[in-house]
Amino acid sequence: MDVMDESRQGKAQHEIFRPPPWWRRLPMGLAPLMVLLVAVLSYLILLTMPPERVEADVVMWTFSPDHHNSYQRALPAFQERHPDRQVATLLVHDSAINQRLSSAFWAGVNVPDLVEVEISQVGTFFRGPVEQIGFIDLRSRLEEAGMLERIPANRLAPYTHQGRIFGIPHDVHPVMFAYRADLLDPLLEEAGLTIDDLDTWDAYTQFAREYVLPTGRFMLQMEDAAGYGFEPYLYQAGGGYFNADGEVTIDADVVVETLLWWLPLVAGPDAICVNYGSWGLPFFRGLEEGQYLMVIAPDWRTGSIERNLPQLSGKMKLMPLPAFAPGGRRTSSWGGTMLGITRATPDPDFAFELAMHLYADVDMLEETFRTTNILPADRQAWTRPAFSEPREYWSGQAIGSEYAALADDLPIQIGHPYLGLAKDKLGEVVVSAVARARRRGMDGMEDFLRQRLDAAADYVRIQLRRVPDWEDQP
Repeated sequence: MDVMDESRQGKAQHEIFRPPPWWRRLPMGLAPLMVLLVAVLSYLILLTMPPERVEADVVMWTFSPDHHNSYQRALPAFQERHPDRQVATLLVHDSAINQRLSSAFWAGVNVPDLVEVEISQVGTFFRGPVEQIGFIDLRSRLEEAGMLERIPANRLAPYTHQGRIFGIPHDVHPVMFAYRADLLDPLLEEAGLTIDDLDTWDAYTQFAREYVLPTGRFMLQMEDAAGYGFEPYLYQAGGGYFNADGEVTIDADVVVETLLWWLPLVAGPDAICVNYGSWGLPFFRGLEEGQYLMVIAPDWRTGSIERNLPQLSGKMKLMPLPAFAPGGRRTSSWGGTMLGITRATPDPDFAFELAMHLYADVDMLEETFRTTNILPADRQAWTRPAFSEPREYWSGQAIGSEYAALADDLPIQIGHPYLGLAKDKLGEVVVSAVARARRRGMDGMEDFLRQRLDAAADYVRIQLRRVPDWEDQP
């Protein structure tokens, strides 16, 4: 073999043993990586790009398309009274609102005059000395406008910090169960019961196991893959993430006891609940096909059900949650929004006038309720005809009156700068407990829960100790 042949052979062997390019070594190829990169890049652009620039004297941000649509209908009347002032409402993604608003407060630029913030994110903006909070205290203005008597006190609590009220509640969001009356009522009749007999969790669970499970259906759709599915029942039981003194409570006895009650409903051998997801097509298909008879229904979800399942009109009804004990609380809360006025606005009085137009004009609130089913936080609106009108979709129930009757029994959600972190840590425990219950049953579950909840609560406390001054501000 000549030198040229040896050289060619060596080159061929080298090519044989050369590792393939890195993208060929990916388990699923290059395409999934490219999809991931595009998604991450899109999210970063969403968070960092400035909001739409508009020529306006007053700018308001909202994250809800439903809210934005109702404000677009309400603004012309306000503009007629103030032809020399231009008002603009911008629809901004909720994640982007949280990032942009925090950055805007720190930098002091591009700060909106008014902004809506989702209830679980509110506490983030209450960190630090109270005089450095980016929202103005609205207590005196609300008092002068007579709104403190018109807004349920339990709904102001999440937006109150160190005695100051930094936000006006947009809604109340009492929780009920929405159910397939056409499927459930015959089973109740067979049992010699009515829906009113399912007024405690014991009665509810017993009926579900004796009469519903044998039909091959489930009683309730229950989210068990995230902490928010457990949260309404924890609030109903009197638990929460922090107490009124700002102390972490996710390791309290009430959390352990509520989880020990809740886990067999979703993960036991005779579970009465099933999880097809809380959103999107699988959720609605499960209700349409009757695979589960009930879903948890804060007021806002009833509007979503109507829009996505018009074919169920006349087949649906609402009922209050069963109580943990006879005569106990029969509702909870899921979600919420506050409207805050920022310190950056040059005219707080004008901004407050706009806020009252959007949040306290009973004509507008009545129209908004008809299109969204959201119970407004202004109880004066509840006396308007729309709230007592029978709804054909809900088998003739006046759902506004049904939800309003529960409003004052709503559990208080304590706002806190580290609420998001506490929710994340409790959610981790919930998910791990569901997995353990399915794998090993409930044996030893209490010890497991106490150990995990103690660790989760201690983690939150450690983070709090890193910024010890936030609680000590006057």
